[in-house]
Amino acid sequence: MTGGTNGSITGSPIADLAPGTSVTITGSLTLTQADIDRGFVNNQATATGTTDDGDDVSDVSDDDSNLEDDTTTTPLPQDNSIAIIKEGTFNDANADGFAQVGETIDYDFTVTNTGDTALNNITVSDPLLVAPNGSITGSPIADLAPGASVTITGSLTLTQADIDRGFVNNQPLPRERLMTATM
Repeated sequence: MTGGTNGSITGSPIADLAPGTSVTITGSLTLTQADIDRGFVNNQATATGTTDDGDDVSDVSDDDSNLEDDTTTTPLPQDNSIAIIKEGTFNDANADGFAQVGETIDYDFTVTNTGDTALNNITVSDPLLVAPNGSITGSPIADLAPGASVTITGSLTLTQADIDRGFVNNQPLPRERLMTATM
C-alpha cells in the first residue's frame, strides 16, 4: 500500500502475512480546502501482494457495509459562519457642525468569513440603505475564503425625518453590531 500526494501510509510494505492473520496499516490524509468545503472525504485503498508461488493478489477496501469494494466516506464537520461590522461616518458637507437634509452618511461594511468553508454569493442588505435615499456598492461578494475579509460601502442621504429624529439607527443583514450615527 502507498499513499497519495496529500497522504501517507505507515506500516507498509508488510514483509510476510501468514494465512488467516491480519495487520493494521495506518494512513493519514492532509485535508484540502476543497475537502472541507465538500464536507466529506471519499477514499479507497488497495492491498497488493505476491504469493510464495509468484502470483499477484489484490483487494480493494470497503467500509464494512453490505456492498463490497465500495469507498469509505469520512464526514467532516463544517463551521459555516460569517460576521459583518458596520461603521458610519457623517459627511458635514457645509462644515457647520450640524446635519442638513441632503447631507450624507457613508458606511463601510467589513464582511469576514469566520468559518472554515469558502462562502459564495454573499449579499449584504440593509433596510435603511435602499433607493431613493440609500445604496450599497460592492454586493454581492462572489467568493470569500475562510479568514478573508472584504469591505464594501454604502451611503445614506439624510431626510427631514432623520434630522427631526436627531439620529440614524439601523442594522444590516446578515449579522453585525448595532451601529448608530449621531448627528
